[in-house]
Amino acid sequence: MWRLLSAAYENPTLRALYPSLSTWSLTLWDAGSFTDAEDHYPALSAAGGEFRVLAWPHLENICLFLTDNPEEAVEFTAELIRAESAPTLL
Repeated sequence: MWRLLSAAYENPTLRALYPSLSTWSLTLWDAGSFTDAEDHYPALSAAGGEFRVLAWPHLENICLFLTDNPEEAVEFTAELIRAESAPTLL
């Protein structure tokens, strides 16, 4: 998990969000408190040398991306967040 946390900290997109850490995953929020959080960002998890990007809701354990490289998992997550945050053209 430490490798995943280090990679997430180095990524400016993820570093700009509020983290929540459990024993198996890192979730990210765009709000200052959980009661204000309405974001549905993917979660990152680390177990057994594998790093997963999990779809929202995280309880369903739907894996969007699986790798043995934490930087790849972080960059995949950052790309999803940037795409979700990008303005849409009308």
